[in-house]
Amino acid sequence: MENSNNTDLVPKNLSSDFSLFKRKLEQLPENLRETYRETRKLLEGEMKLENLRSDDVERDKFYRLFADFIEDSNLVKMLYQNLLEEYFQLGIFFQDDYSELKTNASEKIEKLIRAGKWDGLENSANRANFRFEMLNLIRAKVHEKSVERGKNGERIAAVCFSGGGIRSATFGLGVLQGLAKHNLLSKFDYISTVSGGGYIGSWLSAWIHRIDENKTDFTNEKAQKVEKKLILQTADLPEPPEITHLRSYSNYMSPRPGLFSADTWTLVAVYLRNLLLNWTVFVPLIAAFLILPKMFVTFIGLNYSGFWQYVLLGLAIIGGVGGVLNINAMRPSFKKYSWVDQTYKTDNIGIIKSVEAKVLGWVLVWLIVLAFCISTFWAWNRGSFHTPFSQWIGSLLNTQNLTLIDLILFSELLFLGGYFLAWAFMLRKFIRVSRREKKKAKKQTDKSLWGKFKHLYRVYLAEPVASVVSGAVGGALLYLVVKNLLWMSSGLYEIFGNRVVDEVTPKFFVCFGAPLFLLVFLLAATLFIGLAVRFTDDEDREWMARLGAWVLMVIIGWSVISTAVIFGPRIFELPWKGSLFASVGGLSGLLTLILGFSNKTSAKEDDQPKNKKSFLMWFAPAVAAPIFVLFLVVLISSATNALTENVQIFKR
Repeated sequence: MENSNNTDLVPKNLSSDFSLFKRKLEQLPENLRETYRETRKLLEGEMKLENLRSDDVERDKFYRLFADFIEDSNLVKMLYQNLLEEYFQLGIFFQDDYSELKTNASEKIEKLIRAGKWDGLENSANRANFRFEMLNLIRAKVHEKSVERGKNGERIAAVCFSGGGIRSATFGLGVLQGLAKHNLLSKFDYISTVSGGGYIGSWLSAWIHRIDENKTDFTNEKAQKVEKKLILQTADLPEPPEITHLRSYSNYMSPRPGLFSADTWTLVAVYLRNLLLNWTVFVPLIAAFLILPKMFVTFIGLNYSGFWQYVLLGLAIIGGVGGVLNINAMRPSFKKYSWVDQTYKTDNIGIIKSVEAKVLGWVLVWLIVLAFCISTFWAWNRGSFHTPFSQWIGSLLNTQNLTLIDLILFSELLFLGGYFLAWAFMLRKFIRVSRREKKKAKKQTDKSLWGKFKHLYRVYLAEPVASVVSGAVGGALLYLVVKNLLWMSSGLYEIFGNRVVDEVTPKFFVCFGAPLFLLVFLLAATLFIGLAVRFTDDEDREWMARLGAWVLMVIIGWSVISTAVIFGPRIFELPWKGSLFASVGGLSGLLTLILGFSNKTSAKEDDQPKNKKSFLMWFAPAVAAPIFVLFLVVLISSATNALTENVQIFKR
């Protein structure tokens, strides 16, 4: 063994590579640990880290061993590995070809490991490129083998059948008979099938396999026998019994249809069994979720005072300020100063992953906490809580409308508090970046007094002023909402047959309290965008539009579902409305089922209707399905009402 002390050739990441290899060996499942027992002993013996640092030969052995391990130990094999194994087993590749490609893969992996470009999420693109390179090498090797066989008078050929259900299988049978008629079928080496093509392909493979019970392997002699029988026709036997059998059982879900057929009733029994099993899993989960609005009604009905009201108000302020803070932190125009990482991850083939997760986690959750806490707080105190600031401001303005002042102050706290808190976190980066940019743009700055004022206003005052105005308008809109809550509540109860005019009930607060607040917040945020449009860029507006879309989804989704859960069951008690709703719901479900099974309904979402009939086939299920879902929600809620009407969820 030759030693070398040339430490300049030692990779910088040798220590981390050594630790990574040992960790991967320790993480192997039990069924693979025995296979790599000797490898673990090597790392603990002659391939210790200190030996690798000083010995080039041992270091090369280590990296080759590491690369071989990665290439061989995948629990889920890559496409190129599956193809390599398959082509070797089929005889397309010989042992030398197989070994050459395996060695090539290990060498490529070794180079990437040595360069620190293999492990970790940041190197996913490198691993993807490696797999594409291996696929290209396999494809080149296949063509090379085909050329070699062609020189010897042999050609590799395959017959391929695409998908398309029983129609594809029927077409495939005609192709097979046509090839057999010209004595070409036995000339093919391989058969490849997809979906419906697999039905005819597996039938042909089974026939070739079983035509000679004494020989279990696939031979050209057996294929030639099937080829002759495929086109066999006599007066007594118009087609081979194997084809007759295929036609008889082409309806493989229910081979013998009919009302008194055991196959038909077996299919019905299997369908009902699977349907009931799915319902057993999903219906209780849906019912558990639909109980949440009812629990919320009970919670609001407790009407806590004092300490718990302050807790809710505090949580609402934290949620609101945190939400506005994160909205500003995630704005693309603040990317240079923000602490939020806006470089979104990519998957193995370089496609950017959705930004929705960050929108939900960083902003929407905070706003939902704000909306539900503040609506519950208002339901408990009904405007009886006032801050000392509102009384002082009321005396200055000579007004007794303390509720309006309180709501404006609360809204200002959210907009200004979140905005300035975001800048408090970004200030250090902003100063550093501004100094650097100021040096670059020194010659382009307008030196006039008006130019300096415009610059100061744009950078330091424009958005705070927009926040103040948006906060004030938001507070005023909230005041309009709370003043009309009784009117809205009465209208809702009138629709469901029980007019209430004396108070706003907890049920109304659950259904529309949080959505109404979020709607006001969205309107105020829209006003902010309008006022600051000259000082924000297109990416900021796009980001705010995407956030607005999610807020609208929450508003509509919660309002519809909670109203269906809480007020929906009352529909069945009304004389004509209940019957109409049950009829529409049942028919929509039947229509969705029929059109779902129809072959005239497109299976692709992006298929555009080409005429009136196709438009109707597209439009009908798009409308009927949501109506049926709403009907099911009301139905499940009615069932849970019957089960829980005497159960008290919360106790004071």
